[in-house]
Amino acid sequence: MTQKQIEIAKLEAKIAIVRRELTTVWERQGRTDAQVLAVAAKMDELCNEYHKLTGTKTRSLSRLQRKSIKATLPTTD
Repeated sequence: MTQKQIEIAKLEAKIAIVRRELTTVWERQGRTDAQVLAVAAKMDELCNEYHKLTGTKTRSLSRLQRKSIKATLPTTD
């Protein structure tokens, strides 16, 4: 594994942790709570860093971002 691949893997792990944190806070606090917005901002920063490392464009959502968003949002059944 190259150094870049290791960095990407570490970043993906961080994104997964923040995604779980965001889900927990969302369910506990509600979607417009300041803590939820702070964790969402952290997720944005990690996704931007991911884009820089992978060379993907930030104008469209990457597969990782779509997956993160979908996994984060609770169902509204």
